[in-house]
Amino acid sequence: ALLPIHWGNKLNIPMAARWATSESIHPNRGRNHCHMHSFSHKMREMRKTCIVLAVVGLAACATPTPPTGLSREEILQRENQLSRSLMEKVASHFKTVPDIELSVFLRKVAERVALASPATREVPLGVFLIEDQDNRWVTFGVPGNRIYVSSQLVRALDHENTLAAVFALELAHLGHRHLAKRPEISTDLTLTLEELKASTRDATATLYHAGYDPRGMDQLLSVFQLHPQSGFSAGTIKALRAESRSTLVSLPPLRNPTIRTADFLRFKKRLEERS
Repeated sequence: ALLPIHWGNKLNIPMAARWATSESIHPNRGRNHCHMHSFSHKMREMRKTCIVLAVVGLAACATPTPPTGLSREEILQRENQLSRSLMEKVASHFKTVPDIELSVFLRKVAERVALASPATREVPLGVFLIEDQDNRWVTFGVPGNRIYVSSQLVRALDHENTLAAVFALELAHLGHRHLAKRPEISTDLTLTLEELKASTRDATATLYHAGYDPRGMDQLLSVFQLHPQSGFSAGTIKALRAESRSTLVSLPPLRNPTIRTADFLRFKKRLEERS
């Protein structure tokens, strides 16, 4: 199980990353067989049907399906409420690293990843590097597209594509709005294994489309395996690595993928100087 963060006397947020994705939406593509007396009338009806199916298809691609009984507006209201609640707790429990140069680079990587995912493309992002508590890595996303990244986790990463994998997972979680879709509003960010597996698949593909070497996802999971402060169990890591590798097999070779850049090396050097 993932380790939790202490909010006062309550255990609410799991350690390391809590990442998820939702199921894809496919519009009904069945044919409508209409029995009309007039051929011309039948053709007009068929044209109308095609138009309706096209509109439904576009809407399905652009808008995640809300849970039963919740409208899109209600989901947005829940997100706003969750964002306010979580931001209050973040402000009182975590200290951000006040370094503009570090923040600019992290935001650059996050935006590159976000542009490769339809769910987060053109979405404003807030990226914050935070100091860890009790030698535990804390990385999570807050509705409103704010991502908080563990400074100790970042120090343990040797490649830029592995850092990009952190953002790919958090963006998958935010893009599919699992918190807002729950039956009850809660600041508990714990996700199920199935949600984590699905987000791992999506994150691996997103790395690929962003031009990063998608093996960064498997490398990130290896880092989690070597560091117990990540909070991931051996069984969870094994399952997630299997999902990442199965996704890699389905992807064609990527020409000149990004693994590590000069900007990343400068970022790492500055981060170590602050230790």
